[in-house]
Amino acid sequence: MWNDPIVEEVRKARREIANECGNDIHKLAKMIRKKEKERKKQGWKFVNLSQKAKKGGRRKIQQKKSFSTESPLLSDG
Repeated sequence: MWNDPIVEEVRKARREIANECGNDIHKLAKMIRKKEKERKKQGWKFVNLSQKAKKGGRRKIQQKKSFSTESPLLSDG
């Protein structure tokens, strides 16, 4: 089996982070929020998608029209 060094590096980082958090998703979320606060203080900028959604930034999904037998594409004529 062929091993991709980049994939292996990502998997190693994931295992290290999981071990750091004791494989606890709640600790992981807390750690991410803490690092985000630290980086904001350093001047990093983050996109907050939940704010865009509140302001109507999401586009409405249009439903596709269903075909009927009256459609010119499906008629015999």
